[in-house]
Amino acid sequence: LATGLFLDLFWGGPAGLWAVSVLAPYGLVLSARSVLTGQSELMRLVWYVTSVAVALGTGYFLTSLDSLAFPNLWAVFWQFLATCLLYPMAHRLIARFEDADVRFR
Repeated sequence: LATGLFLDLFWGGPAGLWAVSVLAPYGLVLSARSVLTGQSELMRLVWYVTSVAVALGTGYFLTSLDSLAFPNLWAVFWQFLATCLLYPMAHRLIARFEDADVRFR
């Protein structure tokens, strides 16, 4: 929530746009947390890509509602691709969390 509100203030966008866009995939992942625990790397990649798609889809939808014009789909696609390419770094953080969690020992 704080990151989204900071992005709204930093970029001068409507208040709450990025906060909702960041909270939407967070709610999805939080509700599926028990399903995600112990999944293979491929399934974690699928969930990561899905949560990125939900975040950018929510941002696209809310931006189009606010400005009454649709953002450039190519720009959204390239942002989606660039964010999905960050998965190895996210996977490293997930692996660190699993190593630190006593439930997996």
